[in-house]
Amino acid sequence: MGFRTIVVKNRAKLETRLGYLIIRGDEEKWCNISEIDALIVESTGCAVTCQALLELLNANVNVVFCNEKHMPYAGLTPFSANYGSSGNIKTQSRWDADKKSALWRKIVSQKIFWQMRVLEKYNEAESADMLKKYIGEITENDATNREGHAAKVYFNSLFGVNFSRRNGGRINSALNYAYAVLMSEIARCVTASGYINALGIRHENQFNEYNLACDLMEVFRPLTDDFVITYCKDDDFKSEASKLLSMKITIKKREFYLDSACEIFVRSALRFMKGETDELVMVEGYAI
Repeated sequence: MGFRTIVVKNRAKLETRLGYLIIRGDEEKWCNISEIDALIVESTGCAVTCQALLELLNANVNVVFCNEKHMPYAGLTPFSANYGSSGNIKTQSRWDADKKSALWRKIVSQKIFWQMRVLEKYNEAESADMLKKYIGEITENDATNREGHAAKVYFNSLFGVNFSRRNGGRINSALNYAYAVLMSEIARCVTASGYINALGIRHENQFNEYNLACDLMEVFRPLTDDFVITYCKDDDFKSEASKLLSMKITIKKREFYLDSACEIFVRSALRFMKGETDELVMVEGYAI
């Protein structure tokens, strides 16, 4: 797996030669494709050869295209990145409702736990205690919507009582950008494991091609929030957000970059749904 996140901000032509991605802009830059984990094409003035796209897909590179507002708009994934995808997708379409409910409970528990830890980091002890209480109240499928209640307390504590994820502004723009990068990475991991993103656990929007990715990324959202608070303090947040995938995540007492941690977590969740394990990989810590 690669370790570099490449961001193309200006008009350029992207092509490949001898295993390298070549970016021809004001300057010509070469990067070994095997070292690339993610390519974010931020400029709509870029031209990418079909050969380059194919080689990037074959190398399992996460390719993200931005729109005219320089916000992530679409991700590129192959139809099949796993030899067992046909059987996996058939199984996925028949996933047991109770199993999905149990997985969602585990995901929500982890998400609220890390929201609590972020609040503790920023000295919001009273709100953190409230979220700790919510964790103990989560039922199967989160029927009491502890996730929603926790989100309100969490965002209001971090950004003020008038803050809403539905509003615009710099903070929401930075969060949206970072979430889109995170989701594209999770989606890539799902596809590489031989499953499709359209069939989710909790998210079931018929117009959303990334329902499963939206489900599984929830665990990493609070970590992403902390990254945004730490690095995205001005309007040039995009230049910092590209570093998100280099965040260090601790799993089973070992340290991984965020992209590798996403892969480990996605595989764990899919093994849970297949009945191969009753446990879900836990994020034990992170460093920005």
